[in-house]
Amino acid sequence: HWDEQIDQGMVRRHEQEIFPLMRRRHLFSGSENFALFDFRSDGGWVDENVFAFTNRHGDDRALIIFNNSYESSSGALQMSSAINIGSAENPRLEQRSLTESLGIDAAPDLWYIMRDHIDGLEYLRSGVELATRGFHTSLNGYQYRALVDFRAVTDTDGLWGQLAVHLAGRGAPDLVMARRRLAVGAELARVRQWMDPEILAWLEASVPQPLAFSVGAEDPDQESDEPPVDLPDDLTRTIRALRELARLEIPKALGRRSRADLQAMMDSLPGSRIPQAVYLRSVLRKVPGPWTGSSGSPEATDIDLEPADLPLVLEDMGSLLLEWTGHDYAGRSTALLAEILADATTEITALGRGMAHWFVPFAERSRVRRFLGFNEHEGVTWLNREALESLLTAMVVCGLTAPSRPRLASLLDGRAIIVETAEKAGYAVEKLQHLLTGK
Repeated sequence: HWDEQIDQGMVRRHEQEIFPLMRRRHLFSGSENFALFDFRSDGGWVDENVFAFTNRHGDDRALIIFNNSYESSSGALQMSSAINIGSAENPRLEQRSLTESLGIDAAPDLWYIMRDHIDGLEYLRSGVELATRGFHTSLNGYQYRALVDFRAVTDTDGLWGQLAVHLAGRGAPDLVMARRRLAVGAELARVRQWMDPEILAWLEASVPQPLAFSVGAEDPDQESDEPPVDLPDDLTRTIRALRELARLEIPKALGRRSRADLQAMMDSLPGSRIPQAVYLRSVLRKVPGPWTGSSGSPEATDIDLEPADLPLVLEDMGSLLLEWTGHDYAGRSTALLAEILADATTEITALGRGMAHWFVPFAERSRVRRFLGFNEHEGVTWLNREALESLLTAMVVCGLTAPSRPRLASLLDGRAIIVETAEKAGYAVEKLQHLLTGK
């Protein structure tokens, strides 16, 4: 059993680390541009346990560093070992600098991005630093780096330099996005304020537990009606509409089944994180994204962000939700639900008209598939019942808190059709699609 696990681990490591490098063997097989480097430790001596070399093929460059010891090491490589550029009969030895070996330009405004194939992160160094100090790094015991995909960027506005100071030698998943975060930092800070965990906690505390509502129900005891953070008017309206759900009056004409469904949904809201996801939906829709210009979009704001900045907002939302929930899965699922809802205005409108066929193409979206827990077993694709009911409940809540609220009976009918059809299909996706569309 242990042997199998070890073998599987070795295969996975080869698939992730070794095989991709073998596909680039042209970068490592030549000797013309190969150079072996001394690794000079921070203590001033050459660490003989650290092996480092560079190679080049055309515009492709590689820098490999390996610590062949249990002990950690920290230092820099700047000058190569002696290289014979003559013949065996008439040797002529010379040393090459790191910049010469890698073809690095040391112009003051040039910076270099390189990716470590092992950890997947990108690292930033200036041409000047590489020329004067070399490449500095720290290595744990038997750790190695395989730096590839070098590319030069010109620092016309000083942001690359600012980013380098901020990172202090650390890597980042995407340095272009990290630089963009610096450029629009003030705007991102405004959006983060709207998603502050204090607001999410306040909204959670404002939802009565359990939710007891009926025709003419008295207002539940609530905390202050004002959110703890200043919000734009449209977000304040959304958050107040969510709190008003506790005062929802059931229409007398609502049928018994719909009444029971509504009561069950409302009872499930406390602790579900659905109110927070619906609120965060409104925050996301104030940021340029795939929903920009769609019907039902909140009022325009003066946020100076672009659609390409949305990943930064989503990254911040995930971090803030993790801080609020204290649980990685809960934070990620709430963020995913908010993102799905932000781009589902058309589907929420269809649900409010009692329709159900819209669910088939909607469920093919990658984000929706992830949230619904699509999984394949014995050739059949299944979805998760609890996730389906949570998603549909969140869409009903979006409808109930919209400025122009759809008919409550139609919202509940649309939800009931999908829930009951999914149950009839045994939560098999293809069968559910067939029953909803007849195809």
